[in-house]
Amino acid sequence: MNIVVLVKQVPAISDIRLDADDNNLVRTGAPSMLNPVDRNAVEAALAVKDEQPEATVTLVTMGPATAGDALREGIAVGADRGILISDERMTGSDTVVTARILSKAVEKLGGADLIFTGHRSTDGDTGQIPPAMAENLGMALVSYADSVVLQGKVLKATRANHGGIEEVEVPLPAVCSVTEKANAPRQPRIKGKMAAKKAVFDVWRTETLGLTPDEVGVAGSATAVTALFAPEAHAVGKMEQGETVPVAVDHLIDDLVAEKLM
Repeated sequence: MNIVVLVKQVPAISDIRLDADDNNLVRTGAPSMLNPVDRNAVEAALAVKDEQPEATVTLVTMGPATAGDALREGIAVGADRGILISDERMTGSDTVVTARILSKAVEKLGGADLIFTGHRSTDGDTGQIPPAMAENLGMALVSYADSVVLQGKVLKATRANHGGIEEVEVPLPAVCSVTEKANAPRQPRIKGKMAAKKAVFDVWRTETLGLTPDEVGVAGSATAVTALFAPEAHAVGKMEQGETVPVAVDHLIDDLVAEKLM
């Protein structure tokens, strides 16, 4: 069984910056980390491998050379190998193009029986890659899975739906995006850390995937970010305090009078 896990290196949330010229995230020089829920996707794949030792788990990521660190985190906990898709011409790719690139990578790997992803990334938060992958590759889709189990060639999952719990099942091959509730990611052991440190990854570029420069990056993208803005700040409440309740009430009255509310 061939299992592919899509992982992504994202900017550390506290250090996210935006380029004022093209509205893209500034990734160069920014502290980065593995997208948190991608750890759950890796764990879902490894859980299948635990039951089927002959299965192989391949991690695929797209980004700059430093994105190899995300692959090493997955290798450290038990993934078999990693593929790094890195090409400066892919910079600015929207979700349509990103899914196209990742789909071509899966095809180059010879296809997959299962593709696991996190349900979202902290930098884009679109959730569009899993369904786009399923569409491109003609695979079944299970999204927002809170639990996953593979029985034979049927993937069964549960997910929240309008306040209830929905049980779904699909035949393989399938794409499955998982949530943080899906499992508890395992921690790396010393042997795994050593393997990750020594790991060498294939680096695939535009031509490697049979794509042309006008099919990737900004040139191939169907959408563009035209404006960005910070969320509107909400008023912060004030806690009235006093040594006694009557004193606190007096403070409240004074504040209401000062604001001309009474």
